[in-house]
Amino acid sequence: MRRRRSSDAFLFSLSEFAFILLFVLVAFGVVLFTLYAEALAELEAYEQRVEELTAEVTFLSERLEELEGGVVPCWRRPDATIPRTVGLITIHTDRDYSISPAVGSPELTVALELEEEEPVAEAMRAELRPLFAAELQYAAEHNCYLRVEVENETDEFPVYRELVEAVRSLGIVVAQ
Repeated sequence: MRRRRSSDAFLFSLSEFAFILLFVLVAFGVVLFTLYAEALAELEAYEQRVEELTAEVTFLSERLEELEGGVVPCWRRPDATIPRTVGLITIHTDRDYSISPAVGSPELTVALELEEEEPVAEAMRAELRPLFAAELQYAAEHNCYLRVEVENETDEFPVYRELVEAVRSLGIVVAQ
């Protein structure tokens, strides 16, 4: 009889041990699940930070490419008062142009009609210098360049190319 009692006591203590072990395992599972949830949240935060840093690296790479030649667009300068493009030159025909400054009102638009033998380059420089005098002075002082848009209403590329060369001779870049 005595043997039987110790066997019952042993089974009873094993069942208590299993019950306690079950609670320990459930608690351990809860702790593991909490750590897993925190790790997922941290992973999401790291992925978002990587996206932000990738965008910043892309922006800084672009800036580095701009600075490689030592000259940057004037609108990118921190103290810039210059717009992205200083104006719009519209080619109506091979002898008829209009120049609109970006800042100001429509009455500042200059209509330029060339004589038959008058070169485009000289006439364009003569009109652009006084019209963009302040911007050209700012660009010279701050080692930056200006941009102007050119709209070609004709189907003639040589007219466009001649105008672009005239604008470039002033140190103004044609925006694409």
